[in-house]
Amino acid sequence: MKSSSALSILICVAAVAIAPRFAAHNALVVLWVEVAALTALMIAVGVSVTHRFWGILINERNVMSLSRFQAVLWTVLILADYATILLGRAWQGMSLVDAKDLLRPDLLMLMGISYGSAVGTSIVHANKSGKRTPPAALADAQANLNDEDGNFTAAQGVMYKNKDISDANVGDMFQGDELADAHTTDLSKVQMFFFTIVSAVVFLGTADAMFTNMKSISDVLIPQLPENLIALMGISHAAYLGNKAVTRTQQQPSVQAQPQATAPQPSVVTTTGSTVAPTIQQ
Repeated sequence: MKSSSALSILICVAAVAIAPRFAAHNALVVLWVEVAALTALMIAVGVSVTHRFWGILINERNVMSLSRFQAVLWTVLILADYATILLGRAWQGMSLVDAKDLLRPDLLMLMGISYGSAVGTSIVHANKSGKRTPPAALADAQANLNDEDGNFTAAQGVMYKNKDISDANVGDMFQGDELADAHTTDLSKVQMFFFTIVSAVVFLGTADAMFTNMKSISDVLIPQLPENLIALMGISHAAYLGNKAVTRTQQQPSVQAQPQATAPQPSVVTTTGSTVAPTIQQ
């Protein structure tokens, strides 16, 4: 398995490096070859570690992660364009001194939003994973997910976890992360997923038009997304992280020790007929 995975990774890397040699003849075909090769590379890396086809999307809780999906998607799309243009220029013997024109602020912002969201998600999850797992919450999650025997539902702090990596599926990307909401659909995830898909389609469509109409590989730049779309993506990611920061799984309240009741002491009657209340020793 390891040798075959290593061979697959080497073949994918070779394809990424060699395909741009033909960019001057048909850059659009080369672009799609780069996308396919980088996608195959991500799959090969995931398989080599997890032995699962989409293993690169599975996190430490054995669930498919939306933030990982976004990071992988933008890595593939931007690197495919970057490799096609940069290596295409190199194979043609062109100067790479002006290659800095490929790293524009909008691209850095796009990658920053994607990876910033992934890092923020990891921080929030690490904080929630360090909390005590309420037994009642775990039992409720198993009941809500129709797993009363506990065959596949586990916990990591207050976070929902699949017991085995084979239980990971695409639906994980759209469900709640905690024991309290793992059985529900997370609308912030659904919204961000569709924003990501729309942005990726716009990015690829722009790249397709640029490579189709190019006169020389030196004239082509990485596609630029509209500023409003990048701003919407930033807002969507902020809402996504804000929603994740809220802990929905309530800790069980600790039982307070009740003070013991003191038995009433009988009153003492003095020789003068007055009544004296007993003194309670502290």
